Amino acid sequence: MSSQSVTYSRENTVSTKKIESRKRSEIKPVVITPKKVEVPFWLKCFNFVTHTSSGFSIITVIGCFVVYGLTVSAPSEWTKKYGNLQELQKRERQLIFNNEVLKNQLAEEANEANSGLVTPDLSQSPVFLPQTDVEPLPKEEPVISSPKKIEPIFPIAY
Repeated sequence: MSSQSVTYSRENTVSTKKIESRKRSEIKPVVITPKKVEVPFWLKCFNFVTHTSSGFSIITVIGCFVVYGLTVSAPSEWTKKYGNLQELQKRERQLIFNNEVLKNQLAEEANEANSGLVTPDLSQSPVFLPQTDVEPLPKEEPVISSPKKIEPIFPIAY
């Protein structure tokens, strides 16, 4: 740049003094603030409906998952508990049967002559043993154990 002017094209000629003066001056940024635009009422309503319906749909989906989970887990839990109930009822019937068999055996042994049992004579007064002095045992404070931790039941879905 040895010449006095820089040529960009034939019509435009810019002096180097002007370019150097531009470099030295401070460039201040221009801040453009946007105009506040008034949003129409119908657009505000539409935005509100959009947000509320999104929230409502999320809650509905969560509710559907909960209901589905309950419909899957409830029958499997019911099946397990019903099997447990049947087992307990079977044990109860076996215990009642064994109890009745023992009562019957005792009654048959009591009716035998050599059992050593005699029928009570109601004409005589019953025999009472004399009262004995018994010292009561000191009360021990019951040991309170911490409650057992119950493991959660995780149902197996189908």
